[in-house]
Parts: sequence; structure tokens; C-alpha cells
Amino acid sequence: MKEEQQNKLFEKYPKIFRQKDLPMQQTAMCWGITCGDGWYNIIDTLCHNIKGHSEDTMVTEATQVKEKYGGLRFYYDGGDELIRGMVRMAEGLSYCTCENCGSPGTQNDKGWISTLCDPCRKNIMEIRNKIVEETLQRSAEDHKNTFQKLADSPSGDQHKK
Repeated sequence: MKEEQQNKLFEKYPKIFRQKDLPMQQTAMCWGITCGDGWYNIIDTLCHNIKGHSEDTMVTEATQVKEKYGGLRFYYDGGDELIRGMVRMAEGLSYCTCENCGSPGTQNDKGWISTLCDPCRKNIMEIRNKIVEETLQRSAEDHKNTFQKLADSPSGDQHKK
């Protein structure tokens, strides 16, 4: 998911996405929301409903949100039977929603399983290359920021000698 869309979800639902800032040893949310923008509305609606149901009674935190086998996966801690049902419904909707643009979509029956509409399926290689490029850029920026923080830290001074 594009960083702009992802950040909208993080800002709207800070309690659900609290784990986004934890290290990878504690959560997979540190990798962000790893699916296409077409599922933004599904995830937004799911989080809205989770927030409305559990805000005062329980804590429900996303531990990983991703695409797998052409469908949305929303892993979480906390919750109850109703939230489990909401998550299953959202995951089910993803199997008939284009992951790229949000239009009605279908799954392919061979190769890398994905849920796409016909126009997006025709442009799949261009779409995948764009996603890979965006991911590599974000990863490079993350690495650059991490190394800069290390260099700026007091303990980083001893490594400069």
C-alpha cells in the first residue's frame, strides 16, 4: 500500500495500529500494510467497525496486514467473536475486489495468485514493477534513516575513529 494511504489508516486508527513502531522482533506491523491500495476501503471499514465495537471494552491491535494467496490477511491480538467475524468478512470481500484499484475483481487460476479486475490484470507486469520500485525506494530511505540515526547517536562517535 502506498505510504500516503497507509498513513491515513495509521492516523485514523492509532490504537489498532499501535504496533507499527515496534521492532520486527515483536511484530510484523513494522513492515507496514503490505497489500495494494485497492483494499484500502475494506481495511478502513474493518478498522472503523473494530474501533466502534471495542474502543471501550477491549484492545484489538493489528499485528500484520498483508496479501497472501490473492486475499487480504488481517492478523491481530485481542478481540472477540464479533471482531473475528468482521475480519473474516473483510478477508472474504478481498477475494472479489481488485487489490490494485478496488473495482470488482477475480482470482486467476494459475501462476502467482492475485485478485484483480480485467484492466489491471492486463497491466500486471507494469503494476508489479511499480510496486517493487516503490518498495525498494521506501526500504532504501528506511536504511538511510537508520544509518543516519546510528551516526548521530553518542555511541556512534566511537565508530567514526
